[in-house]
Amino acid sequence: MESDSDATSDQALRGGRFEALPSKISAVGLKAYLRITHNSDDDLLEDLLDQAQDEALAFMNRSELPRALPAYRGRDKFDSNGIDSNAWPDAVSDSNDVAASVRGAIYLLAQGMYEGKDAAEMAAVRRAAEVKLQPYRRCPGV
Repeated sequence: MESDSDATSDQALRGGRFEALPSKISAVGLKAYLRITHNSDDDLLEDLLDQAQDEALAFMNRSELPRALPAYRGRDKFDSNGIDSNAWPDAVSDSNDVAASVRGAIYLLAQGMYEGKDAAEMAAVRRAAEVKLQPYRRCPGV
């Protein structure tokens, strides 16, 4: 049986090309992060948010955003290996549960694009975002 994440991954790949999925991060949250109070840039912010999410997903080698890890709840809540298999960041969920460091990295990338950073400044923004995304990266390669 095909899982929901498999179906989503199939929807993301069409004709061998990646097709952007709608952002799971709120544009309202991005506006608050950027301290924007007007609505004239809402469409632009949505587009930048989608671009930033796509970049983050590509870096992490994922098709969906990882969810936040829960706080440690004691040994009785974990299996015999000390792992809560429902809590590992492979699971995905709605935007309220997206890992804070992943959300922060996406905000950083969107901010850099919104502010029109030059290539050198944007490279620094990407490095900062990658530090936040690194723990959630799958198969980082060589």
